[in-house]
Amino acid sequence: MTKMTTKVKTQKSEKAWFFLGALAVFFMGVPYLVLGKDSVFVYHDQLDGEVIAYLLQARHLWDGSGVLPEFMNGAAKTALTMPAPACVLLYRWLPAELALACMQVAGSFAGYLGMFCLLGWAGETSETLRRRKGLVGFIAMLTGCMYAYLPFLPVYGLSQYGLPLLMYCVLRLGEKDRPKNFRNLGGMGDRHTGGQKETVLRRTGCSLGDFAAYVYR
Repeated sequence: MTKMTTKVKTQKSEKAWFFLGALAVFFMGVPYLVLGKDSVFVYHDQLDGEVIAYLLQARHLWDGSGVLPEFMNGAAKTALTMPAPACVLLYRWLPAELALACMQVAGSFAGYLGMFCLLGWAGETSETLRRRKGLVGFIAMLTGCMYAYLPFLPVYGLSQYGLPLLMYCVLRLGEKDRPKNFRNLGGMGDRHTGGQKETVLRRTGCSLGDFAAYVYR
């Protein structure tokens, strides 16, 4: 009975940390709502390029035409590609500044969710941390918020914010044959150093770093 009560309390604590961090991430959208058209965005690689592609593609989304009349005297639609094609609907239905703000908040939340799940999963695979879900939840929330507030460019969708979520999915896919897949992903097999097993958090962090370096090389 005591173990069951403790388990319920730890689960509630972990959920509380998650929702607290999610609230902190969604709070970044408040300045955009308050400032409206006076909102401040990073202009390079966004307002001078990618946003134009979203705006023109959204304007001619349903007209059945294969060209963009405003771009280079009628260039083909394929001349302007969008990094996150699904987000063109935001620019179709919302003002440009609000659509970009939505991409910013959604990307930040995806980064927070991925980092929280990744560290939470790492805690589950450790005997020591499994009994301290409250602490793991706090660390995951803090790390997730720090990652969510990194100055990534939202016009590129989840290509930057989505790395932790991608890494989490890859590691979960390897759970059925964990040692073999860990070796394939970055030498994260069940190695012993000095008679003691390396911590899962350390191995996961190293693998995430290697994966990020591989993507950005």
